Amino acid sequence: MVWKYNWDAEGADQWTIRWGRRNFNGREKKEIFKRDKGVCRYCGIKLSRNKATFDHVFPWGKGGATEAKNGAVACQLCNIRKKDK
Repeated sequence: MVWKYNWDAEGADQWTIRWGRRNFNGREKKEIFKRDKGVCRYCGIKLSRNKATFDHVFPWGKGGATEAKNGAVACQLCNIRKKDK
């Protein structure tokens, strides 16, 4: 269970509970790495498995699922730059 803060267009603040996990598991990471051929989706550099990070294409903080089809290999710099975009 994760608490998530929401702010809507009318300015109403609200806290919601979000069920689900944020981190990709080992099987998902392996699937993502194989599918993306170890290449950062954002800058195109080739990464070793231990240097790769795994990014939510549609951000987890905005409702994106933690599953392989929503994951991408990213170098650390690109993952940090992307944040919740």
